[in-house]
Amino acid sequence: MAIFGTLNTWIIIVAAGIVVVFMFLILPILVHKHKKKKLAKMAAKWQKKHPGEDYVADDHKAPGLFRFIGGLIKFALFIGVLGAGVVLLPMIHQKEASKATREKYASEAPYGQKVEVDGKNINVVVEGEGSDVLVLYPTAKVSTPYLYYKPLTSVLTSKFKVVTVEPFGYGLSDATDKERTLENAVNELHMVISSLGYTNYSIATDGFGGIPMMEYVNTYKDEVKAYYGIDSMVAKLNEYYNFVGDLDNVFGMLGRFYNDFGYRRIVSTIKVDMILPQTDYTYSAEDKEFYRQMALAYNDTEDQLEEIKNGPTWCTNTTKSYTPADVPSCTFVSSDYAAYIADLLSLANKSEVTYSIGGESKTVKAADFWAEAHNNPLNEKNLNTTITGKNIATSCASDIAARMIDWFDSL
Repeated sequence: MAIFGTLNTWIIIVAAGIVVVFMFLILPILVHKHKKKKLAKMAAKWQKKHPGEDYVADDHKAPGLFRFIGGLIKFALFIGVLGAGVVLLPMIHQKEASKATREKYASEAPYGQKVEVDGKNINVVVEGEGSDVLVLYPTAKVSTPYLYYKPLTSVLTSKFKVVTVEPFGYGLSDATDKERTLENAVNELHMVISSLGYTNYSIATDGFGGIPMMEYVNTYKDEVKAYYGIDSMVAKLNEYYNFVGDLDNVFGMLGRFYNDFGYRRIVSTIKVDMILPQTDYTYSAEDKEFYRQMALAYNDTEDQLEEIKNGPTWCTNTTKSYTPADVPSCTFVSSDYAAYIADLLSLANKSEVTYSIGGESKTVKAADFWAEAHNNPLNEKNLNTTITGKNIATSCASDIAARMIDWFDSL
């Protein structure tokens, strides 16, 4: 694995180093020697005209203004070369090292199995020996769903056969030319599950994954045994505030800039934990480095960013934003994210939200909407739990996984 860069990267770095050494070390020496030789000739000519008098070199130096301008030009050149190095070298290194990582994993995938969908491969990881199948679908912009959700799956595999799906453009799955629409995302997941031979299973998702998975559960409710949502997004919110388009698009592009210009690689080299999700799980040193390489090579792909860009359309095209009455659901809401959603709604001057669920109109306070809008009230088995903290799918993974198992056993 190209941890310290590829051969091409080092060739460029060495070439750049040679240029810098030549400009700021060798060239000044050559210029100094040339000036010294020229001054010696000028001194010899001057003494022929003024025999017996000492030659004063300062009398023949350029005026102070010209010396100042010359120094300024040299300083500007130095800053320009230094700035180009700071910007270009990390970017070139990131591009070359990421390319090497992708080529390596394309020939020898370190985890999972491939499922062909529309002529391309989607990577899935099947773990656990339980008789009950749990399909885990990721939130947006996760470079490696398998490693990202390992804090969760490490506990869930004690009960379930966990199938972690990496959609097109995620993890070790192929990129796709098909448009990232809600319909395509739902159909592709169903093709994967059908190919694996599962006909009765539960669905679990996190964050942005709540939009396609809510559509999936309503479309294939006869196959879905139960639904788990961890801070899963509610499409209804986009009617009040275009948070998917306005915020995630901006942060997505900033994240890609940060990654493509090589600064994430530099930061993660200094401290690898800075690139890992906040979690109560302890990653092994091997997993940490593996996660780092995956995050640097597979983050913010074209497919991931297209999903975010199409987010508002996904919300509009969602037929229902709550679970079917005959599919029990267990949802978890982070206290921090619930407050964040309430703040977004307040920006849209919404202190209350009215929505239809289970065929009935319901009005709740903005602060309570996130906690109440997921589950269909017609199913008495539904459970919603508020967890203190943020990014709870990873930060509170062991607690949430244990609660998921307990709830499932109670059905």
